[in-house]
Amino acid sequence: MTSSKESLFILFIVLFSFSALQSQDLSNMTLIAHYPLSSTANDTTGHNDPMTLINTPFQEGGIYCNGNYIYGDPDSCDAHTPEISDLEFETFAVSATFRVDEVVEKRRPVFVGGINYKWIFPFIDPDTTITLGHSNIFTAAGSSGVPFTMGDWHELTFTYTGMEGMGRLYMDGVKIDSAAFVLDHNEDRAVTITQGSVGRTFKGLLKDIKIYSRMSVEQDSLALIALYNSTDGTNWEDHTNWLSGPIDTWYGITVENGRVTKADLDDNNLTGPLPSAIGNLTYVERLYLHDNNLSGTIPPEIGNLVEVDYLYLAGNQLEGAIPPEFGNLKKLNDFYLSENELTGPIPAEFANLSHMRGGLYLDDNRLTGTIPAEFGDFQHLHFLVLDDNQFEGSIPPELVNMEELRNLNIRNNRFNELPDLSGMPLLSKLYANDNQFTFEDLEPNIGIATFTYSPQDSVGVKQDTTIASGSDLELSIEVGGTANQYQWTKDGVDIPGAVDNTYTINSAEAGDAGVYECRITNTIAIELTLHSRPVTITVTETGVDEQDDAVPDRYALFPNFPNPFNPSTEIRYDLPEASEVVLKIYNMYGQEVITLVNESQTAGRKTVYWDGLDLRGQRVPSGIYVCRIRTVSFTKSHKMIKVD
Repeated sequence: MTSSKESLFILFIVLFSFSALQSQDLSNMTLIAHYPLSSTANDTTGHNDPMTLINTPFQEGGIYCNGNYIYGDPDSCDAHTPEISDLEFETFAVSATFRVDEVVEKRRPVFVGGINYKWIFPFIDPDTTITLGHSNIFTAAGSSGVPFTMGDWHELTFTYTGMEGMGRLYMDGVKIDSAAFVLDHNEDRAVTITQGSVGRTFKGLLKDIKIYSRMSVEQDSLALIALYNSTDGTNWEDHTNWLSGPIDTWYGITVENGRVTKADLDDNNLTGPLPSAIGNLTYVERLYLHDNNLSGTIPPEIGNLVEVDYLYLAGNQLEGAIPPEFGNLKKLNDFYLSENELTGPIPAEFANLSHMRGGLYLDDNRLTGTIPAEFGDFQHLHFLVLDDNQFEGSIPPELVNMEELRNLNIRNNRFNELPDLSGMPLLSKLYANDNQFTFEDLEPNIGIATFTYSPQDSVGVKQDTTIASGSDLELSIEVGGTANQYQWTKDGVDIPGAVDNTYTINSAEAGDAGVYECRITNTIAIELTLHSRPVTITVTETGVDEQDDAVPDRYALFPNFPNPFNPSTEIRYDLPEASEVVLKIYNMYGQEVITLVNESQTAGRKTVYWDGLDLRGQRVPSGIYVCRIRTVSFTKSHKMIKVD
């Protein structure tokens, strides 16, 4: 049985529970227990139906317990309520009415409760103020006092919300504490007035202790009606009894203990936006809205569904950013946002979902950015599904800490670095194809039971180069890996003996003109063949192109053509002598977009094409870009305009 010291505090916790609303308004809560405390002094049973007190602590004329006036006898009162089975420690409140006729002793708590007194206590002081204390001893105070009037009745209200883990104290509607306090209720479910603490504090009366819990089923029905109206309920596939019969007869709705705990409306032709009122279903544990025609953005109020453990929103047309309020869902187990039109990065608040034990499904959207390193804290997650988005960058090495991960799907994104995940104890399926990985990323993970990694994006930079007859040109490709094999091709035909990562054309002739590519395989990751982007070579007999019959007499960078361009443009430049050439594209912030040329070139007029892709193979947006060429003795830039 709950001890009396534990029980009183519950009363305060309840009062504390409604703090999320920053108000003592109890109109949206349900009264679940009422203790009038109006019995006579000799009535030790209370008879306060439907609830009963084991002892009757107070009556008119003074503060009494078990029929005895308790001032001067602090051990004569030990009263507590029975356990309240309906009390929920997510949102609850307690109110009590008191009157002080005389202050007896300085700074004693009106109520005491909880294990080792680790609760929040209201204190009554001789200067006729009431303050809030928060400690494991009586003397600690945590707020400035709020005045009360001797001989008048006042209402004390204590509210709590599990979403914040915070509670607040009010008197006559005015918040007493300047800051919220974290509560440790230890699942107590009773209210205690113990050890004569009230009697040692003041002479007066305490009555009408009321305990409230969450909103009633009527509030749930209003949220469901809003959902019905917002999503064209009259045209649902099945809307049996909606808006007519009792709520527990509505199609897809489950009610337990007077609250909606499940809404199963998948594949039911819900069409339109989710209403913000969906957030009022604060008892719902399973919300199935997948495979409908939901549209618009996801309302942030969905973060109020603090009891939900299965949330399915996949297969709709939801758009916009993922609300960070999803991070409030501390009981979430399975989370499906697949097959929508969501954009933007994964919110940082997703780090709060590390408790998840099922699956996190974000696939088939248009999400961008990188994968948070905090995902490594998801030690109990079984499925992480991120495929078919626009994620980029590195897969964070912290993912190796996901000890219970079975399935990781990252295919069809723009990831370019993959750590060694082979040591993850339960990872049996890794889908990594259609990214920008090379063999150095793949070789360490070959031992994973199911590992799909082919195809991958091409490597290198597409180029068009003109060289003079008789000159030399070296082609090279850099690809990581320990067991690579190379084969250069010209116009799609293998070049005999060209099996290194470099290929040199010596004393170029007209027959050397063509399109060169390199094919890279690997003896460990045998299912993948990487291809370099093509290099198109033109050989001129005189060392210049058709537009000039002499070697240029000076360095030059010509305006690109066309300009503006979409999606590609041609860049020409002159070299009067053999030079080391670096030609790069920058955005207007001075950030490098891509390197088109970085090699030694012979004298002549050169041509290179930019296909509007950055170094990750991602098409750049419209805007102004800068082409800059640099040799040992020459530097020049030109602006280029990309249009969509």
